[in-house]
Amino acid sequence: MRTRTKAREKKDRRNDSGLINRIGQLFGLNLQLGLMYNEKGVIMMNLWFNIPFATMLLASAMSAIPDSIIEAAQDAGAGKAKLFFNMILPLTYKDVFIAVTFIFMSNIGSFTTPYLMDGNNPQMLGIALYSLFNNFHYEKAAALSVIIFLFSAISAAVYIHTNMKEQEWEKK
Repeated sequence: MRTRTKAREKKDRRNDSGLINRIGQLFGLNLQLGLMYNEKGVIMMNLWFNIPFATMLLASAMSAIPDSIIEAAQDAGAGKAKLFFNMILPLTYKDVFIAVTFIFMSNIGSFTTPYLMDGNNPQMLGIALYSLFNNFHYEKAAALSVIIFLFSAISAAVYIHTNMKEQEWEKK
């Protein structure tokens, strides 16, 4: 990542006029959160776009757990932490891996969000691939495409291995 000058950072702060700042200005507030043009903002926006998808997957996994299992664990004296780590997590870990894998695969080559939030800093793999291709560095763009594919393939292999592995109780 390239270093940024203080003048550029001040300019970026002035131009950080997103939705929250515009709403704040209606009430006489100047809310420049500093989320544009930096790593924190890009990461937060990628997470923000993936939260509904992950929530949908995890909510469906948790709704498949019978209430009788939860009630039996509570009757046996399990607290909230013990209930989560000993009952809920083991019953939903495959779905957690599915959600993590899909989110990773969507973020590994993400383009739109980082590009709209300033494609130059930080430069994620999707933006780097776009820049290399548009600057006629086809060999480097092809190599980066293979790297993105390998990361995705490793993630998919972990996903497949996790879902194909049988539990001891399923073998009987």
